[in-house]
Order: sequence, then C-alpha cells, then structure tokens
Amino acid sequence: MKNCLLLLPLAFIFSCSGNEASQNEDPVLPEKDTSMALVADTIPKKEAKEEPSSKKVSIEDFPKKWYVLTPNEDGYMIFHDCEAEDQQIWIEKNENNGWEITVVYGQDSQEFKLVSFEAEEEEVELMQVVSGQFIIENPRYPDADPEIYDFMWNKDEQFGRFEGFFNEPAMMVDEAHKSEYPEKSENCDYLNDM
Repeated sequence: MKNCLLLLPLAFIFSCSGNEASQNEDPVLPEKDTSMALVADTIPKKEAKEEPSSKKVSIEDFPKKWYVLTPNEDGYMIFHDCEAEDQQIWIEKNENNGWEITVVYGQDSQEFKLVSFEAEEEEVELMQVVSGQFIIENPRYPDADPEIYDFMWNKDEQFGRFEGFFNEPAMMVDEAHKSEYPEKSENCDYLNDM
C-alpha cells in the first residue's frame, strides 16, 4: 500500500508535465488523404454554360404594321368589323426623320410621337423573343409626361403582346405573318336593312 501511495504522486507529476509540453508544441495533424484529389483530377470538368446574351433591336428592324388578334376556339384570328377598321398599330418615319406611331382603334385613330424605342432580343425557352418599351408623347398634350408602353414580340410563334395602346393588353400579329391566322368578318347583313 505504501508503494501505491508513492507511485500515485509520481504518476501525477509525470502526467502534468506531459500536458505542459504538449500545449507548447504544434499539434501533429494527420496526413492528408490525396486519393480523392487524384480521382477528382481525372474527372472531366463541365464547362460553365454561357448565359444566352441579348442583343439590341432598333426600330428599323422592328415590324412596322401590326394587327390585333381576337381569341377564338382554336387560338386567335383576325376579326373584321362591319363598321370599323381593323385595330392596328403603324410605325412610320416622319419627314423630320423621327418616328410616329398611329393606333387605329376601329372608328378612331390617334398619332403619337415616338420619343424612344428600347428593345432586346434573347432566346427564351428555345424561341427568339424581343421585349422592350415604346416611350411616346401625345402631341395633343405636349405638356404631359411621356408614357411608357411595354411590348413582347415572339418571333418564332409570330405574335406580339402590346400594352398601353388599347384598353387591355393586345395580342397582335405583324403584317408579314398576318396570312398565318384565320380571318373572319362580322355578318354585315343588318346594314342592308338600313
């Protein structure tokens, strides 16, 4: 028992002195396993996909005549009223080399001065889409602030969506693709009874 009592303080001294030494020394880190790094280096790296870039579209490249499309059971059609002109948008260069927009509402029309045209074309779900804004002024109200009307033109599906020109956003087709939509005329027999 006396031997045990003598050994106990010695064990305590040696264990404490060992901790002081280990606290002053740099810890030994285990060696790094490089086997996974070697495997990772042999796997071909995927190239980062480039985001599709957009390109600016000028007013010169934008269709100049658009017709309102009317929904029907098969999609859309061009509807001809008896007593009104087809609803349309015309974009024309004026004598001052500026641009004007004429909106035909049916029986009435309104001209606007095109202050700015901003548009970009990009690929959206594998289709070429042009979206942007017309910034216009109404010459009848020269002191009024310019108005901004958004549009989207799906070049592949051959339709556009124009906001602001009519009471509600209008689905439209440009003149070059007008023949790809069915046309229907209103029954005008009632005009013969007048």
